[in-house]
Amino acid sequence: MIYLPWRIRPPTEDEMNILFWIIVAIFVGFGLVCLFFGYRAPAEKAQEAAKLIRGGYGFIAVGVAIWAIRGFFAGYSD
Repeated sequence: MIYLPWRIRPPTEDEMNILFWIIVAIFVGFGLVCLFFGYRAPAEKAQEAAKLIRGGYGFIAVGVAIWAIRGFFAGYSD
């Protein structure tokens, strides 16, 4: 059997919460960066800026959706 040092014990609930918030922060952070550069783009790069803005809102939507789904299912786990 292969030795996996990180699988000595299952992760605790606090560790899973930290992982969850890191994932949400990454998605929202990428979205904010895309929005920043999309809105700051010069007029001659309008098509690229539109793609960045759309992607930024998409990343933020995914982060919020992950958070909302977790909150929705947390009510059913009790």
